[in-house]
Amino acid sequence: QPPRTNYRLDSYSGSQNLQSASSTSFVMMHILIAASMLFPVVNATAQWLPCGISVAVSDTMDKDLHALPSIEADGQGGVFVCWQQHSTTDIFIAAQRISSDGRYLWSQSGQQVSFGDGVRTQEYAEMIADPYDGGVFIAWEYGPDLRVQKLDSSGRLLWPDNGTLASTISCYGISMAADSLGGVFIGSRGYDTAGNFAPWLQHIDSQGTRIWGDEGIRLSNRNNKVRLRNVRVVSGPQPGTAIVCWAEGSASNNEDQTWAQLFNGDGQSRWTQHGIPLSITPSGERDQVWAISDGRGGAFVSWTSRGIHNEIV
Repeated sequence: QPPRTNYRLDSYSGSQNLQSASSTSFVMMHILIAASMLFPVVNATAQWLPCGISVAVSDTMDKDLHALPSIEADGQGGVFVCWQQHSTTDIFIAAQRISSDGRYLWSQSGQQVSFGDGVRTQEYAEMIADPYDGGVFIAWEYGPDLRVQKLDSSGRLLWPDNGTLASTISCYGISMAADSLGGVFIGSRGYDTAGNFAPWLQHIDSQGTRIWGDEGIRLSNRNNKVRLRNVRVVSGPQPGTAIVCWAEGSASNNEDQTWAQLFNGDGQSRWTQHGIPLSITPSGERDQVWAISDGRGGAFVSWTSRGIHNEIV
């Protein structure tokens, strides 16, 4: 342990400081030697090609543009990838799985996930792996609808062609969490009857069936605005549960507030009726809410506070 000292180790120190610096440096040298034995330096190198692997390979399907990719670890050292595929006739969602040593595990051009020309060109498809069975969920915005598909580890589509209709309301900004039972929770923001954006959550079971009606569950009835991609979903403390976080507020830039709610698989809220506030007073959160599981049934939530110009966790 270095000796306690009040001296600063800088180029302007006097002789007394230099003596302290010398003893401290001696101790620190031994600390660094010991640390190097515990944590050896590893030279990082690209594991695949120097320029990476081309995921979407052109073939007879006349692909001319690949856009908005999303990736998710497959739990086996490899990765799932999905993207928008633009051809001369339509736009669809495609996916690929790549092994840890850089091999295509599905067909060279990937697996087509959506069918028909209805994919919104400016919106990302979202992807989340299913730790329950090694598959992957992919959700996308198709015209005014929200659709979701599940693929197994070999790339086979498990639900109907073009996926399951998750919501019939016009939705934007997708967030998903596996329910640990083979199904998935899907959060989004969508228009209510008054034309305001509201937070919504849908539950799809392992067979691809909507559990909570055509639209899902509206998370809040406060008639506030929910801005952009401000709905986030993570797996809950028990199988079949989900924690949902969102920001909402009035039209004023600095009156948004972050909320959270825990739902059972049957759509019943576990906390107070409209969720719990994650901050004492509104602080102007806008388009910056993120949430991740803490691995123990809870969640970490972060947001940008416009009121105090800071990042909050």
